[in-house]
Parts: sequence; structure tokens; C-alpha cells
Amino acid sequence: DFTETEPEDTVNGSASSINAVLSSAQITEEIRQMEEQAVTSFEQNVSQETGYQTLRFLHRTITDTPDWYCMEVFCYTASADGFEQVNHFTINKKTGERVELEDLFYAGADYITPISEEIISQMRARMKENPEVEYWIDSEDDPESDFSRIREDQDFYIDDEGRLVICFNELEAAPMSMGTVEFIIPDKVLAPIRIN
Repeated sequence: DFTETEPEDTVNGSASSINAVLSSAQITEEIRQMEEQAVTSFEQNVSQETGYQTLRFLHRTITDTPDWYCMEVFCYTASADGFEQVNHFTINKKTGERVELEDLFYAGADYITPISEEIISQMRARMKENPEVEYWIDSEDDPESDFSRIREDQDFYIDDEGRLVICFNELEAAPMSMGTVEFIIPDKVLAPIRIN
């Protein structure tokens, strides 16, 4: 499912501009640093623990449309328990520039509130539909630690249909048993504030 690619080659092939080259180089460097950090952390854990341990670091293209290029970087470490961490890189192919979440919206627009409210609504619906699904919301024991808002720099990508997908790593919005979780934000929620 995941394949090794050279991100700089893929991005350059998608958008032949100076911005694309710069974005590609920056993303490649970030991925290299993430990989180095994962390997260093893994080596420290191996030296301190016994038993079998695993490290997988992979990346793949998840969106490649005329407008968007999105890459997913996946890091999995395991000893007694496995831990997944996923990061996404999104490039606007029209400009060749890397896009942060706030760049999708008009300047000064409050995108955090409507996205957060939509995610909480989807969490409640999923938990109602399936009792095995659990998110950190509406807890009676520890309401202060419940999910309430996304971060300004929340991880995301744009899917093949141009929809915003908000992503959470393990333990960010749900127990580890839920793994990494994603929420597609409907266009109607963002229409008044999203730049086309």
C-alpha cells in the first residue's frame, strides 16, 4: 500500500515552477529530518529494551489532481505496542507552493470553529452508530481532556474530490486503539470562508 518514492521527483513532475522546486526541496528536507529523528529515537529504545522491535518509515502520494498534490508520510514503531504517526504535505499545483491549513481560507477567517464543530458532530455520529468507536468527547470522568478544537496547524490533506480532510495521530483525539483518524469536512461547512 505504501511505496517508496522520491518526493522531489514527483513534485517537480507535477508543477514546473521555481516555487514547486523550492517546496519540493523543503518537503524533502523535512521528510529527511523526520526519518532521522525516528531512527535516532528507535535506536535509543532498542538500546534500552529487549525483544523484537520494528521501525517502518514510508511515504506515498495520496492526491495528484490538476489542482493538488498531497503526500503522506507514515512512521510506525513497535515493541510491545505499535505506534503510528502520519504527516501530510500539500502543494497547490497552480502556484507550486506548499499549503498550510490557514492558507485555504480568507485572511482573518475563523476556520477553527466550524471545522472543530463539524468534527465533534461526526465523532458523536460515529460513536452512536458503532459502540466500539471511541473519541475523547463528552466524557464524564475528565471533560478537561476532551477534544474541543483543532490546532491552527492541524494536519490535513486535500482528497481527490478537492475536499478538506483533517487528520489526527494516535492519542490526539481518541484512544490508541482507534489508531490515526480522519474527518472529511463537507464543502458546505467551509463555503463561506474557503478560497476557491
